Amino acid sequence: MNEPKPEIAIPECPVELGAVARKEWDRLVEQLSALRILTQLDRAALAAYCGAYGMWAEATEAIQKYGTMVKSPTGYPVQSPYVSIANRRPRS
Repeated sequence: MNEPKPEIAIPECPVELGAVARKEWDRLVEQLSALRILTQLDRAALAAYCGAYGMWAEATEAIQKYGTMVKSPTGYPVQSPYVSIANRRPRS
C-alpha cells in the first residue's frame, strides 16, 4: 500500500498547558511512544485533549471542595459554574 507513514517522534509539549494537563501529556506520551504510534502530527490533538482534561480535573476538584451549589451575590443558591466545566470533560 502507498499510505503515508509519518516518522515516529515525540512532539514537544506546548508551554501553554498547565500542571495537570502537562502531567496527562507526559502519561500519554510515554504510553503512545512505547507503542510507536506517536508522531509530530499528533501534537495539536494531544494538546487539545490534555488541556480539556486539565480543565475538567480542576473543575472536579473545585466541586469536591465547594460543592455543586454556591451562593449568588444576592445570597440565593445557584449551580456552581464548575459543574458546567466538569460536564464538558473529555471522553477517552
